Amino acid sequence: MKKLIIALVVIAAVGAAGFGIYEAMFYNAWPVLQELPRYKEREIYSVDNFTDGSYYAKFTYRNVTEEDLKEAEDFSRITKEDATKILHSISCYEDFINNMGMEEITENYDFDKSVVTEDDYYYMESGEGFYQDENGNVSETGFISLYYFDTESQILYYFYNSI
Repeated sequence: MKKLIIALVVIAAVGAAGFGIYEAMFYNAWPVLQELPRYKEREIYSVDNFTDGSYYAKFTYRNVTEEDLKEAEDFSRITKEDATKILHSISCYEDFINNMGMEEITENYDFDKSVVTEDDYYYMESGEGFYQDENGNVSETGFISLYYFDTESQILYYFYNSI
C-alpha cells in the first residue's frame, strides 16, 4: 500500500509539472529530440507489424535558433549533395508507405519536398541495403530514420521505415 501511495504521488507530481509519464518516456526514447529545446506540439502517425514499421511525425517548435542547431551533436546543415540524398530518401519513403497501404500515415502525410533547402538541418541513419534503384526497386531489408528540421516553419519532421 505504501508503494502504491508513493507511486501515485510521483505520478501526480510529474503530471502537475506539465510533463506526463507517457510524454517523458516518449521524449527519452527519441534522443535526437533532446538536442533541441522542448517542442510545443507533436503529431505522430505509425504503422507497425511483425516484420516492418513506419512512422511519420511532426514536432512544432517556437524559437529554435541557428545556434541551437549548430550546437546539436547530431544535426548537420544541409548541403546541395545532402539535399539530393534527402529528397531521394523521402521519395523512397513515400513510395513505401503508398505501396504498402499504410493509411494512418498516408491520410496524415503532408510533407512538401519543396521546403528542402540549404538553410535547413537534418540527421539521418540508414541500415545497410536500404535503397531504391533506378527501376524503383526497394531493398527487402534495412531501415531509414530521417529527422529534417525546416528552419522557416520551425517544424522537425521525422520519417522512419523498417523493412
